[in-house]
Amino acid sequence: MPRTSRIRQSLEMLTIDDVARKLKIDPSEVSILIVTERLRCFRLGQNGERIRIIQRDLERFCTDSRPNPL
Repeated sequence: MPRTSRIRQSLEMLTIDDVARKLKIDPSEVSILIVTERLRCFRLGQNGERIRIIQRDLERFCTDSRPNPL
């Protein structure tokens, strides 16, 4: 299967609120993460409410953002 097909299948349209719930942060912080390019997304949807994000990138961001236990 070509690589683009796998990427296309793993893209998910989420609202900023959906991403905020998954990351357990305020929706305004999600917008900041997108603007500062700490969280990659591919397309801002209508009115900037929906973003197209690769699920594995969101999971990687969640993993990288967790504090390390001492």
